[in-house]
Amino acid sequence: MKQAQFPSRLANTLLLGLVASSASYGAGFQLAERSASGLGRAFSGEAAIADDASIIASNPAGMSLLDDMSFAFGANVILSNIDASGVGATGPISDNSVAANAVVPYSFVSKKINDQWSIGFGTYTTYGLKSDYSSEFARGAATDFSELFSFNLNPAISCRINKQWTIGAGFDALYAN
Repeated sequence: MKQAQFPSRLANTLLLGLVASSASYGAGFQLAERSASGLGRAFSGEAAIADDASIIASNPAGMSLLDDMSFAFGANVILSNIDASGVGATGPISDNSVAANAVVPYSFVSKKINDQWSIGFGTYTTYGLKSDYSSEFARGAATDFSELFSFNLNPAISCRINKQWTIGAGFDALYAN
């Protein structure tokens, strides 16, 4: 009986690995560095913890938990040192320092209008960065240069219905190039 379960468990594990790994490719240019408070706790509980006005990015209703006026602004510096190697069409290939350093700024502000209503605004990015491979690597790997720049403008509003319920809404105006 246990031997019959093994192929099934192995098949399920392999299937899960295939499905989960395909989603990870999209994170190559993801930038989640939209607040120091969130980054400090690895964005765990991000939608429920209202440390500062950066709650606007994940849960605008959380603005009702903030003081009269709240700010969050800063920048993260990404110092990358990425080397690439593998086997291309022409054989073994490698390249050094293929990704550029970057500064990723963010700013948020929220204001309580009264005990029931709050408004806020955030500017940050969700995707970006740049990679630039040497021409030798590009010939073997069929990749050369990639750059993604984006910024998000995020107005938001929240309404405290009662002590247990608050609703919020925000609009993401995203520019990407």
